[in-house]
Amino acid sequence: MDRKQVNTRSHNISSARATVVLLALLMLGTSGCEFLGLDGSGGQQAQNAQQAQNPGANQAAQQQAATASEKEEEEEYERPEYPDQVRRNPFLPDLEIFQPKEQLADGDVRPLEPLEKYGLGQLQLVAIISEVAVPKAMFLDPEGFGHVVKEGDRIGQNGGTIADIRDNEVEVREITDEEETQTRLTTLELANDELEVRQEEGLSDEEREALRRLLQTDEGRKAVQESFDRRAPGAAASERQQNTRRGGLPPRR
Repeated sequence: MDRKQVNTRSHNISSARATVVLLALLMLGTSGCEFLGLDGSGGQQAQNAQQAQNPGANQAAQQQAATASEKEEEEEYERPEYPDQVRRNPFLPDLEIFQPKEQLADGDVRPLEPLEKYGLGQLQLVAIISEVAVPKAMFLDPEGFGHVVKEGDRIGQNGGTIADIRDNEVEVREITDEEETQTRLTTLELANDELEVRQEEGLSDEEREALRRLLQTDEGRKAVQESFDRRAPGAAASERQQNTRRGGLPPRR
């Protein structure tokens, strides 16, 4: 009886030990899976715990990422360079609006503008309208007709264009070679006895506007021409002598 009781007790103890070992293995396996993140949440928990333990490293990593992004943006952006001739005065109108660039098809011939039929020596500068957004000047051709021009208009027989209109003179840029690479500037001055419209001459705004509108019409140009022709005979004779000294400028008819 004693031996049977001892065997039974030993068997019970062995079963209890086996049960304890099995439970320990199960607990160890569960905790290991959580630690390795096999259950889907342990890895994130470990990462969060690591970030909580070292917040400075997390901020440094974010700053480095932001700095790297800014450097990439700075390297990608290149400031364009604008040549001086492209820059324009924002307070002056764009001349291309008033005179668009010509678009000619291949083989087409551009028709001549009225003042391209005459040389500069045949034209006479008789009026200037300055101190306005778009300055204008008036030339008389050999036939006595007036022509109002602005900057960019064509003039003369050498591919000339109006380069600048100032208070008492007009600057013309002409082409001097067939390749159109060489140019020269010619300044045509307004004679002292001719008409010059300036703010300091005492004209009111209404008079200036009326004169500006007058020179924009054919009738107005003829009226200005007639006003010159009605001047004193002595002044007209003096002007003819002056034209002769200028190199054969024709007198008015």
